[in-house]
Parts: sequence; C-alpha cells; structure tokens
Amino acid sequence: RESSGELSSFLHLTGFRPLILMLIAGIAGAAGLYFALGEPAQWVARYVVNGQRVADDDLQPAELDIFVEEIARTMKLPVVVVEVERATGLVDEEDYELTANQAPASIALIDVNVVANSAEESQTVAIETSIVALRTVLEDTRLGLQATRDQLQNRLTEADARSTELVSAAGGVNPTTAYNRAAGLLLERQDFLNNRPTQNVVDDDGTVTVELVPEPEPSIDELRAEVDRLAPIDSEYRQLQAEINELNVKLSERLDSIREATGSINALDDERTDAFVIREVVTEEASRISSLLTGLLLYAVPAALLMILLFVLYDLIRPKPQVEFDEADPYGSQGVLDPCLLYTSDA
Repeated sequence: RESSGELSSFLHLTGFRPLILMLIAGIAGAAGLYFALGEPAQWVARYVVNGQRVADDDLQPAELDIFVEEIARTMKLPVVVVEVERATGLVDEEDYELTANQAPASIALIDVNVVANSAEESQTVAIETSIVALRTVLEDTRLGLQATRDQLQNRLTEADARSTELVSAAGGVNPTTAYNRAAGLLLERQDFLNNRPTQNVVDDDGTVTVELVPEPEPSIDELRAEVDRLAPIDSEYRQLQAEINELNVKLSERLDSIREATGSINALDDERTDAFVIREVVTEEASRISSLLTGLLLYAVPAALLMILLFVLYDLIRPKPQVEFDEADPYGSQGVLDPCLLYTSDA
C-alpha cells in the first residue's frame, strides 16, 4: 500500500506532483532567463603588459621574473584601485572586474583582463590600472636605486678621504710611487755596499793610500726603515684604489639605472596615445552563457525546492485516511481448520 524507500516518496513527489514541480520550475527558469536577457551587455578588454621594456637591462631572468610578478601583484593593491577610481570614476567590483596574472608563456608579460559595461570603460580601466601599477613599482625601484646610490657615494667619500690620508703619510705623493722610489734607493745602496768602490787618499806626508768610499747619507738602515714604513701604506693604498674603482663602476651603473627608471616613469603618460609597454589584444562583448545559466538556476532551483517543501508540509498537515484491514481466514495443509480441532488431545 505504501512505496517507502523510493526517492519520489521521500521527496513527496507522487502522482501529478512531478509535473507540477517541472511546470513551476520551468516558469521560474523562464523568468530568470528573461531578466538575464534584460541585463545590459558587458565588454571584456584583454591587454598585455611587457614588463621587460621598463625593467633594468642588467636584470637576470630570475630578477626579471620577480619584477614582473611585483607589477601584476601591485595591480590588485587597494592604493592602485583608489587611484584608478580617482582617474576614471569607476568603482572596482561595481562598475568593472579586473584580473591580472603573469603570462604562462613568458615571464616578462602580464595578462590584464577587464570586464565592464562598455568597451571604452574596460579599455580605460585596463590602461589606467597598468599605468598606475607600473609607475608605483618603478618609483619604488627608483627609491631603492637612489638609496643604494647614496650608500655607494658615502663609501666612496670615505675611501677618498682615507686615500688622501695615505698620500699625506707617504710624503704628499702617490704611496706606490714613494714605496717604489724608496725600494729602488735601498737596492742601489745594497748594491753599493756589496760592490763598494775605492778611492785614493793622499796623506799629509804625501803617502797615497787606497780606501773604501764612505757610505753616503742616509744610511742603509734608514733606507730600510723607510721601505718598511711605506710598505703597508702602499698595500692599503693599492687595495683602496681597487675598491674605489669598483665603487665608481657600481655607482655609474646605479646612476644609469636611475636615469632609465626616471625615463620609463616619464614615458608612461604617453601610453594612452602611443602604446609601447601596454598593448591591446582584443576588446569584445562578453559571452552571456554564464549569466543566462546563472539567471536560470537562480530562479528555477529555489522554486523547485519551495514546491518540494510545500508538498512535504501538505502531507504532514492533511489528515491521514483510515485504512481498513480484512481479517484473513486461517488455512492449514488440509484446508480450513476447524476451531475445535485446535484443542484435541493426544488420544
């Protein structure tokens, strides 16, 4: 009498109820499609940002990857969103939706997709967001380069001051020159002493004697002491000059990088009219399939669930019909049993 355990009985969908459910859900789904079709069309603009064109030429591939990833991440920051809203008057997640990710095909490219109510709005948001993000990252990069430049300049100033002290300690000349000259004098004196010349000396009585030429001043000990004094000065001076040359090279590179970053920042304003870094791929009307499906499910599913709930409540509230049971006759293996035979004795 009851079909318990079946899904239709569990959902109280028996008889004509499935047809009623399909009719109501169909009407609600049609209403959802109608409202979805009445929504204005949306446009999607796809752009590609080439981060390598604004990056430092000295960046290694791993450093370029980090730089481009930083640009893509900056596009989603609140400070960029606020700046774009100030420039365009469009509110994020209300007037447009933007996604920005590093392109899988190249570490130097960023894919920017913007969905808005018109083609012009989607294009404007994509360009303005890219410009603000690029300017933000480039300005931060320039600040970092300027800080490094200042550090290098301070180290160079200290090295130059120490170099001046060493020149003064060497007698006001290049310490290397002073050391080489002192070493040359020492070698000459040693050669003089090793091959000491002689001279004829006439006494008062006219006797001529051969004597060694006396050692000139300063003495060899003084010459050796001067060489020993100038040796560490010369060594430190030569190391210092190598460090100064290295600092000058690094400082020159930083100055070039700062000029490049400044030039890239100044050139960003031209991207609106003369694209060089931000390139448009396509701007087209967005597909309505997802919005139509959303409208269909948004109305049809709640209507179906509501109908099932009404069926369940109706079955719980309505009075249950009285079921009459027919008493079955007892049967045995020999037909109908006589009640009196139920109480027969063993005899």
